[in-house]
Amino acid sequence: MESIIHADIFFFIASIALVVCSIVLITILILGIGVLLDIKKITGRVRTHVERASDHVDAIVDGIKEDGVISTVSKLFHHEQKKRTRKSK
Repeated sequence: MESIIHADIFFFIASIALVVCSIVLITILILGIGVLLDIKKITGRVRTHVERASDHVDAIVDGIKEDGVISTVSKLFHHEQKKRTRKSK
């Protein structure tokens, strides 16, 4: 009779442990899916920025091929700067 009571206690504790482990595992999976979705968004943004940078580099290379190195470098660094006027109080 005493062994049946021990078996019942064991199965009760094992059931509680299974439920707790299942809850922890489900929580980890949900958080992991969220992290993976964030990584997907970030890589998408990086991909678009890399494509934009590639277009800019292509434009610079085309400019160098057409105009030469000196004029292209001077265009990159000598943009027209607007003069700032101070407002008087």
